[in-house]
Amino acid sequence: MTASEKDSILQRLSTTLKLEDFGNCDFVIEAAVENIPLKWDIFRKLDEVIPKEAILASNTSSISITRIASVTKRPIA
Repeated sequence: MTASEKDSILQRLSTTLKLEDFGNCDFVIEAAVENIPLKWDIFRKLDEVIPKEAILASNTSSISITRIASVTKRPIA
């Protein structure tokens, strides 16, 4: 990867503390602590905000992704 390619990629990345800011994202990875009510709350809110075709993922290590995703209207893959 060239320095120019790297710079181009980094310019497309951003951070936020507001779930509402995810409205135009194609891919979201939730990385909250291993607390199912918290993850459910995040997934419910993101499900309403991100586009229907966007991918909603989790970095969970101990909670079933099926259980987390059960609060959304998205298919589980």
